[in-house]
Amino acid sequence: MKTPGDHDIPRIVRIDGLESIHLEPEEAFVFSRVDGKHTLGQIAKILSYDTARVWKLLSRLVDAGFIVMQAGKAVPRRAAVTQKKTILNQIDEDETDSELNKIPRDVRNDLLLRYEGLSRQTYYEVLGVLPNTVPEEIRKKYFILVKQYHPDRFFGQEIGHYGEKIDAVFGKITEAFEELSDEAKRKSYDRKLKEASKSAKDRKQGKGKEKKPDKTILTGTNLIERLALAKQHFKEAEKEEQAGNDVAAANLYYLAFHYDSQDKAHERAWNRMRPILQRHKAEDLFSRGMDALNRGKTAEATVLFEEVLQMNPRKKECYRELTRLYARNKASLDRAKDLGGHAVEFFPDDADLRATMGHVYKEMGQVGPARKEFKAALKLDKENEEARMGLAELGGK
Repeated sequence: MKTPGDHDIPRIVRIDGLESIHLEPEEAFVFSRVDGKHTLGQIAKILSYDTARVWKLLSRLVDAGFIVMQAGKAVPRRAAVTQKKTILNQIDEDETDSELNKIPRDVRNDLLLRYEGLSRQTYYEVLGVLPNTVPEEIRKKYFILVKQYHPDRFFGQEIGHYGEKIDAVFGKITEAFEELSDEAKRKSYDRKLKEASKSAKDRKQGKGKEKKPDKTILTGTNLIERLALAKQHFKEAEKEEQAGNDVAAANLYYLAFHYDSQDKAHERAWNRMRPILQRHKAEDLFSRGMDALNRGKTAEATVLFEEVLQMNPRKKECYRELTRLYARNKASLDRAKDLGGHAVEFFPDDADLRATMGHVYKEMGQVGPARKEFKAALKLDKENEEARMGLAELGGK
């Protein structure tokens, strides 16, 4: 294809299937400036690129049929002047400052990305954790971020406009932690998020038939930020995994996959680490269930234990406690029998589970099966008190 001139205008003709060619971050960055009005030359000036570089970064989109080139007149120069300064522009401009260029470029890039995204991110996104992350992991992530974004990191250094930005970022991180580390505040915040999500969905369904597809989903700073955040989270995840912090790594791999699901490396890492996160969540729910049980809140404990088994169907201790809870209620004996049966099937050599199953059969009036389970438990552990008492109550050895 003939190389276009400075006054040729790139125009987007379709966006369906754009994700299939997996844009590189810089290609997406240039693509975000294509609006059907600005010429190649003007886009180059806006981005502080030369025209050849702009064309090179757009040519793959042209070849794939997402962009067409057409001849046109340049828009007035003032249109370029009013363009919002991009993160890349800002970083390049700071390179010429003798003080600001002492801050590593990747540090400036990361700080600007975080600052620009503050108003659009949820507290979970600010901390870089999932909505179902346990309190312990939220605390760990907060202290990691404190070390990275505390203003004292640049103490005694002239950092210009980055000063107010790191103050804002650190303030938002602290605000997010205070909200999510308090159980009552977190529940209230989660409800607000659900309500906002529902309202947005309702609005979209109400007007969706009349509107054209929203191109900002695939173009503009939205896409650029998502790609950059995905890359950042993936690198952080690799570091956490190498340090042996598997739960933190799993959270970060998920976020990388969430922001760029087209990247196969992100998908593979998340699928590999997902079970670790589920097991950790199950352990947290089990601890909460035991706490509720100790406080006499059996209904709450029952719900939590059921959630545990959904995440980890082989949690032995959970089967024992949940089976005992259901066995207390005559109306729930069938559920207790089902759970106990699964438990004994999974763990046939566990004396406590066999004794618990014997207790369930006894409550159901099934003397033969009850005696069989109690004897099996004593064979495995001759000191098992529940089995010994159960047999005594049945009047047999």
